[in-house]
Amino acid sequence: MYEVTLNSNQALFSLNNIFNLIVATIISSGIILFVIKKYLENRLNYNFQEKIEKYKNQLSIINELSKFDYQRKLTDYKLFTEFKHSIYRQLFLKVILAYAHCIKPFGLKEYPNFQNYTLKEVIDEINSLNLLDETIDFINLNWENNRHECIKKIREIYDFKDFEQSKKCQIEAKNYFYENILYVSNEIEKLLKDIFSKIIEINIIWETCGGFSGISGEDLKKIREYEKEFQELIYNKLKTLMNKELALGYYDFDLNNSKGNVNE
Repeated sequence: MYEVTLNSNQALFSLNNIFNLIVATIISSGIILFVIKKYLENRLNYNFQEKIEKYKNQLSIINELSKFDYQRKLTDYKLFTEFKHSIYRQLFLKVILAYAHCIKPFGLKEYPNFQNYTLKEVIDEINSLNLLDETIDFINLNWENNRHECIKKIREIYDFKDFEQSKKCQIEAKNYFYENILYVSNEIEKLLKDIFSKIIEINIIWETCGGFSGISGEDLKKIREYEKEFQELIYNKLKTLMNKELALGYYDFDLNNSKGNVNE
């Protein structure tokens, strides 16, 4: 009977030990799992925070670069528009002068009244024209006997000087246009080339006729037609288009592609 009781106690002790061992194992496993979980959470949080900080730094750099690029483009655009305003003003003036001097030789002619001049007065008057010696010699020799022919020659010289001034203005206008063509829109470029082309056609008429005295009625009719075309091209089309391009708010500037597009 004693042995049976002892064995029962031993069995009960063994069961308690097993139970305690299981409980201890469960608790230990829970602690270990909790520690591992906390470690992984902390590690993930650290990696996440590290990535966020890295991303924030990258974003800050991108933002600063974008600001710099925006300011640079804005400055470039401001300089471009200011320079364009200055160029268009000068270009329009030079085109007007080129047109005016181109037509001038074919307009109403006003000359000094050489008929009542003495020879000395005539020579003093024409000295500023930088005439060739042979022309001055011709006037000296023929003034008294063939005054009409002398006056005709002097007037031809005046006409030629007008034509020279016309060519000079045309060259200045064209040179200025091509020097600044980067700032000129395609529409105005096409319009100006058309104007310069018509000016050349008028020059050809002048050179073919050999001066105003050789111009026929048909030539003058052509010149008057050109005048009407110039009025339309310069004062209606060119002026209107330039005003439109220079108007405040006319430009739709896209800072993403650095291009200032003109609204149509």
